[in-house]
Amino acid sequence: MARWGWIAAVPLMLSLVLSPGLLAAASDDGHGPDLHVAAGGELLFVRPPDFGLAVHPGQLLVTSYIPACDWTFDYCLYWLGQDLAGTNFESAGIRIERRDDLTTAEACLWEPPRGWVALEPTVFMGDGFSVSSFDVGEAAVGHYAEGTVFRLSLDTACFELETRIAASQFHNYPEGTIREFTDDAQAALEMRLAQVLHGVRLVDRPELELFPLPAR
Repeated sequence: MARWGWIAAVPLMLSLVLSPGLLAAASDDGHGPDLHVAAGGELLFVRPPDFGLAVHPGQLLVTSYIPACDWTFDYCLYWLGQDLAGTNFESAGIRIERRDDLTTAEACLWEPPRGWVALEPTVFMGDGFSVSSFDVGEAAVGHYAEGTVFRLSLDTACFELETRIAASQFHNYPEGTIREFTDDAQAALEMRLAQVLHGVRLVDRPELELFPLPAR
């Protein structure tokens, strides 16, 4: 992982700040976006101030029954917001993982996510890249997660990115002890994750939108 200095980041900022939600993506020192380049040098991503960044599970400062990212991550951007404290919300994040085991574009785009046998993706063929997406979810006793697994196929690599929102079952709590994590709150958090995902770009072509924002 490489941390880009303010001067070197200026050309990339000009394209990234056009993304809604990333205008406020200042680093902790207030000098500019917290820009990172994934190992291998192909992908650039931004850590906004309302997200933490972990490169191994021990760095996750937010713990929950279903974690913000599966443990296979190379990078985990996990939400730090406190707006949903006191609800049945548990965690939210974006996992970034280089999939060196998926050695062909076909495997990268079409191989089901781990734990799934038959799951058809939606595939988009772009200019020098391709993206597929799988809607996924999982459940444990009293807990559930929803999200999307994306695969980005490049000539040089295959990347897997996953958005996830996890919560516990509201009806399992005694009445009046917590507030409900509502559908509206989940939709707002899904949009926040989409904004951060929208900031993932190719280092050599940062103007390309690999993951367009969903229609509101």
